[in-house]
Amino acid sequence: MQENFKTSALLHIRSECFRDGKARIEHVDALLRLRGFDPDDHTPTKRKPRYFKRRELTRTVLALLKDRPRTSREISQIIAQTTGQDWNKVRSYV
Repeated sequence: MQENFKTSALLHIRSECFRDGKARIEHVDALLRLRGFDPDDHTPTKRKPRYFKRRELTRTVLALLKDRPRTSREISQIIAQTTGQDWNKVRSYV
């Protein structure tokens, strides 16, 4: 278990270096290779931009459901209209 934690921590550091464009990513890659992990097999994920504040979306959805039952499509359309955001972006969060 502890070995997986160390590898995960190194992968996290590698992802941060990759995203920020920092040099010295080769040092992290060397540590991963020493642990028997090929860093070329792991592609870092891109971060999603935040469209809502923390717990804002949950509060909005619960407030909409207090009135009457609604489908996720209805909820996402209402949220997109009230916030002025694209419906496709809101739809992926609801």
